[in-house]
Amino acid sequence: MLSFQESILGWYDQNKRDLPWRNATSPYFIWISEVILQQTRVEQGMPFYHRFVERFPNVNALATAQENEVLAVWKGLGYYSRARKLHHAAKIIVENSPTFPDSFNSLIKLPGIGQYTAAAIASIAFNEPVPALDGNAYRIMSRVFNIADNVASAKAQKQFIRLANEWISQARPGDFNQALMDLGSTVCTPRQPDCSKCPLNFGCEARALNNFHERPVKTSKKPPQNRFLMFDFLVNNDNLGLKKMEEGNIWKNLYLFPFREFASEQLLSEETARWERLGGETLPAGIHALSHQKIHYRTRIMPVENPEKTGYSKLKWCSHEELEGTAIPAVATKIINQWNNKRPATI
Repeated sequence: MLSFQESILGWYDQNKRDLPWRNATSPYFIWISEVILQQTRVEQGMPFYHRFVERFPNVNALATAQENEVLAVWKGLGYYSRARKLHHAAKIIVENSPTFPDSFNSLIKLPGIGQYTAAAIASIAFNEPVPALDGNAYRIMSRVFNIADNVASAKAQKQFIRLANEWISQARPGDFNQALMDLGSTVCTPRQPDCSKCPLNFGCEARALNNFHERPVKTSKKPPQNRFLMFDFLVNNDNLGLKKMEEGNIWKNLYLFPFREFASEQLLSEETARWERLGGETLPAGIHALSHQKIHYRTRIMPVENPEKTGYSKLKWCSHEELEGTAIPAVATKIINQWNNKRPATI
């Protein structure tokens, strides 16, 4: 274990990535970076991180903001529940303590902070020796120790936790956890690990057995649910009509075009054809993939001359400039881009 530990830290000292939150001493910045990177690659998340901390430079600024402001700044990252929980946690921190929570046990009580995120913040910001087990750590450990049990099983989890607690550096826990993150992201990658550059290749059992491609063992994911939606693209001059999504919707509290849902792709196609036979215009068919849903959608263009007299007065009517500060999901951005590409042909 000591040899592994020294090799990992030695490799990290020579190869660590230059990331903005690593130059920060504030646990707030580490927290924001960890939440952004929960479902986002570093390269994609970097500009969002800069934008978020520029708008909300500390936990007080985040706590006193309105939710729609937070969602608007988060726009484009997806998984908006992360932003809502960040905002909620910031309020709890400000209301209950003059300082940021400084231990794993206090951090994990906050909404949106699980085992991994609490361990990452506690080890990096406060030097607490708690292992941060994410997908990178599981992959590295399952290969080095040739763990053949399903990574999500109780048996495997006990083994991972025991090994991680033995493995982590007591003197440099934050660097050790970040070393595993970097090693898994750049060398011990899922499909094509570069074993020749790995500091652990001298003792990696999966490399010796040439079964690294079989580690970690995972349960097959359920296929995403298919949904079939018809969006109403409401246009009044250059303003677009958006509806605030309600509780129970995957786009809760975001603004999106009103839509109808159909039970099958055939029914959606039939409704599209009916609209076009009546002389209505549509945008090209699209697919929007989420982690758990696959949205098949069509969009009908609906000019609205007077929102007050046509039942659309309760919608939020936005100019293109106002859209920048409005929290809209990625599927709405796709539709708007389709409309912008079509407009020259319709004017």
